[in-house]
Amino acid sequence: MRRWLYSIALAGCCLAVLLIASLREVPPAYGTAALGLQQDFIRVAERLKPSVVSLKAITVVTYRVPGPDDFFRGTPYEGVFRDYNPRTIRQPQVGQGSGIIIDSRGYILTNSHVVGGAQQILVRLSDGREVRGQLVGSNPRLDIALVKIAAGNRRGQRFVPLPVNNSEHKHHERQG
Repeated sequence: MRRWLYSIALAGCCLAVLLIASLREVPPAYGTAALGLQQDFIRVAERLKPSVVSLKAITVVTYRVPGPDDFFRGTPYEGVFRDYNPRTIRQPQVGQGSGIIIDSRGYILTNSHVVGGAQQILVRLSDGREVRGQLVGSNPRLDIALVKIAAGNRRGQRFVPLPVNNSEHKHHERQG
């Protein structure tokens, strides 16, 4: 009985210590750090927003609608109605993705699967304008593509490219 009582007392003490430890307030430094991180993220997003674009890749797809001939496939009447009401439908297929402006002359880096095979590419800029783009090159194996849009915007300014740094260069500067 005594062992049982000691076990309960020990468990109670452990529970009390855990309860007291959990009631301590979280230091305000954690909240401040989280708020600072949020502000940093907002600052970076606002800085990069002019370089981010939305792409629409439009391809017209043609396909044949099954006619009465398909209904009679495998029967003695197969092929009788082959020329009766053949229908082909042309329908635009739209793919969407995003890209980044990497050069002030209007070069955009995006994914190859977004613009590959597209007959028309529409690019929506961060200011809301929509311009046509042209595929310059792509590498499907690496899933990367380069799209070009007409240089300059409405005030004769050039496009805002994404600021890119060489991490090796920065690393050497810190050491030197």
